Amino acid sequence: MAKKQSSQIQKARGVKIKIVGLGGGGSSIVTEMSQRLPGVSFVAADTDLINLQRIKNNHLALFSFGSEVTCGLGTGMNPGLGQKVARSAWEEFRNLSHNVDLLILVACLGGGVGSGVLPIFAQAAQEEGVLSIGVFTLPFAFEGQQRQRLAQRALRDSSPYLDARMVLSNEKIFQVAGDQTSFSAALSLINQNLVENLNALLEIIRQPSLINIDFSDLRAILHGHDQLAFLNSAMAEGEQRLDEILNRIHCYDFYASEPLPPDKLLLHIAGGADLKMAEVNTISQEIKKPNPAAQIIFGVDRRNNFKNRIKVTLLSISGLKEKPTQTKSSPQDKDSENKKERSKKTKSKKVVKSDVQKKPPQKNKKTVASEKKAKKVKRLNALDVKELKQKSEFQKTSQEKIWEIPAFLRRKS
Repeated sequence: MAKKQSSQIQKARGVKIKIVGLGGGGSSIVTEMSQRLPGVSFVAADTDLINLQRIKNNHLALFSFGSEVTCGLGTGMNPGLGQKVARSAWEEFRNLSHNVDLLILVACLGGGVGSGVLPIFAQAAQEEGVLSIGVFTLPFAFEGQQRQRLAQRALRDSSPYLDARMVLSNEKIFQVAGDQTSFSAALSLINQNLVENLNALLEIIRQPSLINIDFSDLRAILHGHDQLAFLNSAMAEGEQRLDEILNRIHCYDFYASEPLPPDKLLLHIAGGADLKMAEVNTISQEIKKPNPAAQIIFGVDRRNNFKNRIKVTLLSISGLKEKPTQTKSSPQDKDSENKKERSKKTKSKKVVKSDVQKKPPQKNKKTVASEKKAKKVKRLNALDVKELKQKSEFQKTSQEKIWEIPAFLRRKS
C-alpha cells in the first residue's frame, strides 16, 4: 500500500514541459536553451531541412513539416505560405502537444515561418487543452518596417490562443551589450537571460518549499488569454543584499515594453537560515506597489547553501484591457476622423452662410440707385414687337434649310 501511494506522489509531481522553437530563429534559441535547461523536452520545428540538418544536439527533437510545399526550403518571408504549411501539419503538431502540461512556443517574429506558423500552432495547442506561453523576439529596427508589421500581426493573431506571452526586443541588445561585443555573443545575451529566468521559475515548481508553490499555482497565474507576462529573477548577497534585490527585481532589460500594473503575481523568495522576516516583508510590500489589488501567490524557501544570500523570482501577469497608447490608428479610425473633420467644416460653412443671409452688408446710396435703375424693365412698342417677330421667323427658316441639306454635304461645309 505504501509503495502504491509513493508511486502516485511521484506521478503527481511529474510535470511535463515542452519548449518548441518555430522557424530558424526559434530553433536557434531552443538549441542553446536545451543545453542549459534540464528536465524539459525541446523541439526544433522548421520547413527548412538544411537548417534542421545543421542542428546536432541529442537534447533536441527535430520536427520537419511542409516540405512538399516549400521543397524543403524556408517560406521566403511569406507568412501566408507559413500558415498554409502549418495547417497541413495540424495533426502532427497536436500530437506534439499531447499529454503536455506546459507548452512554450519560441519564435523570432517578422519572417515567414515564425510569424505564419505561430497562430496556427497556438490554436492547435489550445484545442489540445495545453497551458501555453509564447516567448517572442521582435526584429531589429534596421530590419525594416515590413518585418515589424509582420511581427505585430503575428502577435495580434496568436494572442486569443495563448494563455500569456513574453515579448522581447532585439533592439534592447544595444542598450545592454558593449560596443566591442561580437554580434553572436550579443544575441546570446537574450538567450542566457531567458534561460536563467525560466530555470528559476521551473525550479520553484519542482522543489518543495517552506511555503510551497507548485504547478497548480503557476497554472492559476498563467491561465487566461491576451496577457503579457514579465519574468525576472535576481540574486544578491552581503550587507546590501536587500537594496540590491529591490533595485534589480524590476529590471526587465530585454522586454519590448515596461511592465503594466499587474493583475496577478507569483513571488518566490529563497534565502538561508539568516533570511529575516523584515526582508521578506519589505520585498513583498515593494512588489505589490504597482497594484495593491493584484492576486498574489507567495512562496518562501530556506536553502542551506544560501548563506548571506537572497534570491527573488517574480512572474507578473498583466491583462491587455486597454489598447497601448503608442499604437497607430487603423485606416478605419482615420476615415472616421476625416469624416468628423469634414462634417465640422460643413457645419461651420453653413453657420457662416446663414449669418450672411441674416445680416446683409450695408449698401451706400449710389449702389442702391444703380440697382433700382437696373431693375427697371423697358416697355416695347408695336415696332419693336414686329422686329422681334421677323428675327425669330428668319432664324427658324434658316435652320430648316440647313436640315434639308444632305448629311455628307453638311459635314464638308
